[in-house]
Amino acid sequence: MDVLRDTMTRLCAEIIALRQARQELREALKHGNRMRKATVEEMCGDFTATRIRMGKKNGKERLAFLNHLRRAVNRQRQEMRTDLTDAHAAWMGKAA
Repeated sequence: MDVLRDTMTRLCAEIIALRQARQELREALKHGNRMRKATVEEMCGDFTATRIRMGKKNGKERLAFLNHLRRAVNRQRQEMRTDLTDAHAAWMGKAA
């Protein structure tokens, strides 16, 4: 009878230990999930801030490019008008 009682006591202790281990594991998983959630939220915030900074920078670069392009096109248009005026004067025999 002592063997049965000792075995039952040992099994009961093992069950209690396993329940405690399972509870500790569940708590560790909950803590890990909270930590991952906080990390992901921080990462998403960083992504948003970076995207905003890049948008502002790219917008300024696009405006600078368009301003340069506008000036270059206007300069070429002026040169074309001058060339056409000179060509017309030469065609008509007028001195430039």
